[in-house]
Amino acid sequence: MRFSIIIATINRTKENFRLLKSIAAQQYNDIEVIFADQNNDDRLNPILAQYRLLFPILHLRSQKGLSRSRNEALAFAQGEIICFPDDDCWYPPNLLIEVDRRMRENPLIAGFTGRCTDEHGRLSAGGESRRPGLLNRHNVWRGGVSATMFLRSNVLKQVGGFDEELGVGAGTPFQSGEETDLLLRAIKGGFQIQYLPSLVIYHPLPPRYSSAAVTRARLYGAGMGRVLRKHGERPLWSYYYIMFPLGGALMALLLGNLGLARIRVARAFGRLHGWRVRPDYTIGPPCVHANRP
Repeated sequence: MRFSIIIATINRTKENFRLLKSIAAQQYNDIEVIFADQNNDDRLNPILAQYRLLFPILHLRSQKGLSRSRNEALAFAQGEIICFPDDDCWYPPNLLIEVDRRMRENPLIAGFTGRCTDEHGRLSAGGESRRPGLLNRHNVWRGGVSATMFLRSNVLKQVGGFDEELGVGAGTPFQSGEETDLLLRAIKGGFQIQYLPSLVIYHPLPPRYSSAAVTRARLYGAGMGRVLRKHGERPLWSYYYIMFPLGGALMALLLGNLGLARIRVARAFGRLHGWRVRPDYTIGPPCVHANRP
């Protein structure tokens, strides 16, 4: 099966080199790499030149915004399996071979998600569950990290791309949630997507306890709150998701970890803000681009 590996990137060079190096080490021949480049310079050109002899690379100049960039790249994707690694993550050996095998063995499964850890196995995004299972409207919040998504192309053709009002760089308060929104639309459309904790993608640990980390928690929380509202999640469940971090904040305070408590409080208030805010604009369907040759 052919993989289309879509990489939206800005402000990073050595991380992209590491990612491409890990793709080249997969020993999997049927791939294409599509870069959605949001930089205003040519910093990627020397890196891409080193790998163009190993696999096809399409270098697109993209508008800013993670969801917008991915949608622009999706218009050119020709693969049967689409994936979206972050520009600072990298693949462990034989990952693509494993995904290909599972896709062939499970023709009714529309895609897989996995876990994000650093190279030492420490969780860096999403949930820590070691129990595989089909995603649903409850567990998708912890088992649907975009860097670990491997979806059959027909899923994206039917449900559309990413909602460009969501995600980093979207120009809205909702700086996350784009992958959860997409997966929820796929689930509602009848697609079966399986969470496999054995599929691990390496990703560095996020910054801890800094002011930037607190801001990030608030903005990412707003994205989750917006997706809760968008998909009509029942108020009881919405309140649970919103208030849950406050319990974690209290536990962190009892343990004397003020930094962690601040992040969890910011996350809770971000989720509440995203759930309550009613922007002047109406969020419409995701931007869908027709396939191009």
